[in-house]
Amino acid sequence: MRYSLALVALAAAAVNAQGTAPAAASPVAVKGKCKKTSDTKSFPDPLKQFAPGAAQWPCDMGAAIPFGPVPKGCAKLEVIVARGTSEGGDLGVVVGDPLVARVARDLPGVTVRGYPVQYPASAMGMATGIADIPKRLKAQAQECPDEKFVLAGYSQGGSVVMGALSSVPADLRDKVIAVALYGPMGGVSGLSSTFKNKTITNCAVGDIICLDLRSGPGHTSYNDEGTKWHDRTASYIAAAYNGKPMGWKSMGSPTAAL
Repeated sequence: MRYSLALVALAAAAVNAQGTAPAAASPVAVKGKCKKTSDTKSFPDPLKQFAPGAAQWPCDMGAAIPFGPVPKGCAKLEVIVARGTSEGGDLGVVVGDPLVARVARDLPGVTVRGYPVQYPASAMGMATGIADIPKRLKAQAQECPDEKFVLAGYSQGGSVVMGALSSVPADLRDKVIAVALYGPMGGVSGLSSTFKNKTITNCAVGDIICLDLRSGPGHTSYNDEGTKWHDRTASYIAAAYNGKPMGWKSMGSPTAAL
């Protein structure tokens, strides 16, 4: 599956336009390129939300991001997260970090962790991310045969996840209990039919990256105060883990019920 670099540029432009307003709860802004993981950290509590419009990108837009830390050993549930273009944080300040924290909250007694897709999340890095996802699935399934997985992606990362789905081996597809997409570039027209019935997709009002042309808060609003994007997605994932999958869900409202 191939994606246009024009869409990558569009994603970068939209984030740059919408994600620069300062606020006390926002991530720390770092001028220039991020050279080490500590440059990309989010604020300490991933369960807190940003003031509306306050999400910031700590690194130059389009710049490569240092790969997040790779967890060792086994978990009951691993959320494999492909971050958005130049998005900071261990897993991503707008989607990955807050989503995994909520999944862990909603599955008490279950060992839940996140795995950051090992790709630079730069304007030229998608192929690396697409290749890393099936590689991680194969390695973990061999070491930890009881482990389950969620594939989550934001913006460019959503397209990375969709691009990787066709490479998930047939014998590992049942181990992927859910797919969660946020603002995927160009929408979900390329979503694999094999995984559609276990996918929740989120496209905010005004998020032109996933082709919502209405006026609204847009592409960086998924962790804004008062929104339920992550709470709903975490509930969707928890239901799938507990053997009660909800089927295909397409969410376009920040507060509507699941």
